[in-house]
Amino acid sequence: DARRIRTVSYGKERPVAVCNDISCWSQNRRAQTVLNNRRGA
Repeated sequence: DARRIRTVSYGKERPVAVCNDISCWSQNRRAQTVLNNRRGA
C-alpha cells in the first residue's frame, strides 16, 4: 500500500558529517524512506 511509504529529509536536523565544506554538504544531502507498520495511516 503506497500510503504506508514516505520520504523524509533529515540533512539539517540529523547531519551525518559535521564540517563546513562541499564534501560534508553532499553527505548530508540525503533522504530516507520510512515504512509505516499500520495500514491506512
